[in-house]
Amino acid sequence: MIAFQQISLAVTKGFVRDRASLFFAFVLPLFFLVLFGVLFRDMEGGQGTLEPIQYIAPGILSFGIAMSAVFASALTLVNWRQNGLLRRLQLAPVNPQSILMSRFAVTVVVAVIQAALFLAVAFLPFFGLRLESGWWMATPLFLLGVLSFFSLGILIGAVFRTEQAASAACNLVVLPLGFLSGTFFPLDFAPSWMDTLSLASPLRHMNDGMLALLVRGEGPEALLGPCAALLLFTVVTAGLAGFFFSKGEK
Repeated sequence: MIAFQQISLAVTKGFVRDRASLFFAFVLPLFFLVLFGVLFRDMEGGQGTLEPIQYIAPGILSFGIAMSAVFASALTLVNWRQNGLLRRLQLAPVNPQSILMSRFAVTVVVAVIQAALFLAVAFLPFFGLRLESGWWMATPLFLLGVLSFFSLGILIGAVFRTEQAASAACNLVVLPLGFLSGTFFPLDFAPSWMDTLSLASPLRHMNDGMLALLVRGEGPEALLGPCAALLLFTVVTAGLAGFFFSKGEK
């Protein structure tokens, strides 16, 4: 427990000192909210009876969480490897699970703050976002989404050995996921092949679950499919990350 607390504190301090991480976590999602909120403000409701803000806000929030979690976990692993901290942690009497859990705990806290700040702005009358009363039932979906993006970042950090390569890989993965998963435009307008391909994206399933429960007011059973898909994605990426990490550290 002491090791968990110490590592979590060190990771938190590093995050607060990193202006780029703060920008991607808190400023970029709000930038997209303002941009698309202004662009679509006067459009009539689409996606059934949904107003544009009802559709775009959950997707932008999920995208912001994905970008922050993937970049943070990937670059943390790369930096720890480059400065020798990873080797020292491996030699220390510290459970490897404690190291990962401490980093994941910080990622969850950052995601919660991201969501709170984003929703506080989206609730302003100018944007007019409204959530259904059962929004709190999306907690498992939220945590599984963060976990899936965290595991994806760990996989990238395990494969790429330098910060430049890992950053480029994160961009090449996360940005296409945003467009592929219906974050910036409804998949109803996308080709059928893109809709099918998007099913492999964790962001697509997080978006679908968020829309179903937070906006459309569907019951918790609507989260079963998205949660199962996110869990499967996490298991696969975590397994691949473990394989590449053990292979690369030999």
